[in-house]
Amino acid sequence: MTHKNRLLFVYGTLALGLLSGCKAFFTKFAADSTVNVLAKATTSFDEESDPWLARAAATSNLKFFDGVQKATPDNGQLMVMTAKNYALYAFAFLEDDLEQETIGSPRHEELKERASDFYRRALGLTKRRLAQDFEDIEAILSAGGDRLEQFLQEADDDHLPAIYWLAYAWGSLTNLQQDPELLTDMPKFKRLMAWVRDRNPGFENGAPWLFFGALEVALPKALGGNPDASKAAFEKGLAMTDGKFLMGKAFYARFYMTNANDKKGYVRLLNEVIEAPNDIMPSQRLANELAKVRARRWIAEADRAFNDDIGTPAPTESDKPAEPAPVPSP
Repeated sequence: MTHKNRLLFVYGTLALGLLSGCKAFFTKFAADSTVNVLAKATTSFDEESDPWLARAAATSNLKFFDGVQKATPDNGQLMVMTAKNYALYAFAFLEDDLEQETIGSPRHEELKERASDFYRRALGLTKRRLAQDFEDIEAILSAGGDRLEQFLQEADDDHLPAIYWLAYAWGSLTNLQQDPELLTDMPKFKRLMAWVRDRNPGFENGAPWLFFGALEVALPKALGGNPDASKAAFEKGLAMTDGKFLMGKAFYARFYMTNANDKKGYVRLLNEVIEAPNDIMPSQRLANELAKVRARRWIAEADRAFNDDIGTPAPTESDKPAEPAPVPSP
């Protein structure tokens, strides 16, 4: 190879490398710009009035978010946004379907596993985000105790969304699986959610309070359940939006009122959800429409939820030791 040809070869190789690097740079730049657009565009999704349209769009959005994640794998904001999407899809749609299936049926098991998979994906993404600043996050979460407390002392508001969705997905997965080994993790995700609640009580429309409202009556008193604490948590959560976030009110009826054997309160709250104006909270129109769907079904089940002949709630699956049902968040 002549000296001239060698130079052409070197320059050509450098040019190809630069082009490759530019392509990677512009791909990441475009992906990062897309994340900013997606963050703003989610408000349109939250304001959607048609649950069917929202579900159809959300199904495609999950893979779109995954695709953007591949183009910008270190974007922490996108990790949390994608985790939120997976967790909320599981709660809003898959768990709603699951509730209407016969326990143990093939369809029930299929939905249970898909919802569990979505919560696991959310867990993985939030851990990846936290690992950007806390490399040993897996060991921290595994150990709990003092290591978890030290982590929470060092965490700040930038980590709060990831910690919230981690605790949310963790609790929801435990609730679905009913695995005794997972139940031992309850003190850990309770502590994480308590940190979020104490640092930002109104986060996601008071969802940390609603989480504890459901949690405190998920277990019988003998196993640590506390109906009084449940009532207080639900009321504080609802106060964060002046009762306009209707899913919280529907859950108050579903979990606390059935536990308290208060059929009148149960019916009253669900009717308030059903009869609430469609524009009571425009920024959370979709969550409120989904709450109305559940409220209509739950109020139709009032006679089954309560046994008026003996004055106690009729036995249901929720009488078994369980973790909190997934808590609604926009």
